[in-house]
Amino acid sequence: MLPLCKKSLLRLSTADGVAAWYHASPKDETTLRLRRIPFDPSGRFDDKTLEQINSDYLDCKQYTFRDAGQVSNLPVERFSVDEPTAWQLVAERMERGINQPQRRTIPVTALRRLYDWLRDRPTKVEKEFLHASLARHFLSDPRKLVDLFLTSRAEFAPYDNQTEGFVEGRTADRFLASERSGTDPLVKQFQFQEVVHLEATDGGLRFHYVDREVSPRRSSKNTGPWLFADGRPGTESGAGGMDLLLSVEDERGPCPVVGEIKVGRDETPFFALIQAMTYAAEICTPNQGARLRRHYPSFAGLADTSCAELALVFSELPSEITPILATTESLIAELYRKHPDFGKVVRRITHLEASLRDGRMDCRCLGTHGKPS
Repeated sequence: MLPLCKKSLLRLSTADGVAAWYHASPKDETTLRLRRIPFDPSGRFDDKTLEQINSDYLDCKQYTFRDAGQVSNLPVERFSVDEPTAWQLVAERMERGINQPQRRTIPVTALRRLYDWLRDRPTKVEKEFLHASLARHFLSDPRKLVDLFLTSRAEFAPYDNQTEGFVEGRTADRFLASERSGTDPLVKQFQFQEVVHLEATDGGLRFHYVDREVSPRRSSKNTGPWLFADGRPGTESGAGGMDLLLSVEDERGPCPVVGEIKVGRDETPFFALIQAMTYAAEICTPNQGARLRRHYPSFAGLADTSCAELALVFSELPSEITPILATTESLIAELYRKHPDFGKVVRRITHLEASLRDGRMDCRCLGTHGKPS
C-alpha cells in the first residue's frame, strides 16, 4: 500500500505508456484526491482509493513535496494547486531528474581544501611569509598535519572509478618535442631517461618514470555524470595533477611515488609538501590502487594499495627560500619520528635537487625521511 503523504506527487503510466503526473492529497485514510498535471484550473479532483492505484498502476511512484523540491529544485511546497504552469514545470523537471543517470560524487578532502586555499591565496599575502608561518605552526604540532592527511585519505576512500584511466589520449612524442617552458624541461628529462638513479646513504634509489600530470580525481562523462562533493560539476576533475607519477621497487614490489617539481620562486618547499600530500591522500586507497594496477603496467604487481612515497624535486631555489626548506625538512622528520601511523601510509619522502646542463639532468639526493626501523 502506498504511504499516505500529505500533498505529494504521483507518477502513473497511462495506457499508451506515457508517464502522467498527478497532484495528490489525502481525502481519508484509504483515498487520495488526484488532479492531473498539467490540469484545467476549473477541473475537479478525481478520487481513487489506494487499492485502485495499486491494482491499476503497478509501477506507481509517489514523491513527497520535499522529494519533488529536491529533484526539481523548485519551491514546490509553496505552489498553489491552481497553478497549472508551475506544476507542469515541476513535472518536466521531475521527468528529467529521475531519468538521468545517477550522479557520482568526487570527494573534496580537507587537504585538498588547504591546498586550494594556499594556491589561491589573496595577492596581498606574501607567499614566503605565509608558507614559513604555516610550516612553523605544523612543526610545533605535527599531529595536526598527520590528522589532515589521514582524514583526507579516509574521505577519498569511497571514490571508485577503476574502469577509467588517469590519463587518456596522450602522446609522449608530441610532449617531448614541445618548446614549452616552466617545469617541462625537467619533466621531459624524467620521461626521456625513464629511470633516475640516486646515490643515497641507504644504498641508492631508483625512480622509474610512469606518467606526468596525473590527476587522481580524473572522472569523465563517460563514467559519470560526476559532481564534486561541494556541488561543483566534475568537468575539471582531470585538470592539473601531480607533475610526475613515478614508481620505486623493493622486495615488497612497486610503490607509487608522487613527484612534484618546483623551479626558482615557482612555489616553496612547504607548498610542494602540501601539494604532494594532497595527491598522495587521493591515490593510496584500495580503489585507486586497483585503478593503478589496471591502467599502468608498472603497477601490475602492486600488492600494497594503502601506501605511497613522495619525491620533492627542487631546482634553482633562491637563497631566501632556503630557511623554508630547512623548516619543511624538520617538519617531515617530526612527522615520522612522532607519528608511526603516518609512516605506514607515506613510506618515504625524498628531497631532490635537479638541474639541466647541456641537455642532461643532474639529480642528487638532498635527504630522505621514512619510518624509523
